[in-house]
Amino acid sequence: MVNKKIYYIYYIHLQLQLLFTEAVVGFIGKLVDDTIPRITIKKFSNQKPWVDRTIREALNSRTAAYNAGIISGNLDEYKSAAYGVRRAVREAKRRYGKKLETQF
Repeated sequence: MVNKKIYYIYYIHLQLQLLFTEAVVGFIGKLVDDTIPRITIKKFSNQKPWVDRTIREALNSRTAAYNAGIISGNLDEYKSAAYGVRRAVREAKRRYGKKLETQF
């Protein structure tokens, strides 16, 4: 009979300890959520980390210039757009490198 009471008291103690632990962890999680801002970052698995909106826009303009150049027979605009893509990639890689350096 005494053995059952001891087990019951121990069981209640473990339940209260678990309840307290869950409350503390929940409170800490709420504090973290309230104080640290969340940022959603879109990342595609097949993209390099320095590819951003400027590079995608440059690539789209290069494609449009190529399609227009094929129709008109004048690829000068395509050549300048292709240079713009190379310049945008170079700048994006530089920005990404500086961003990494500031994190460490």
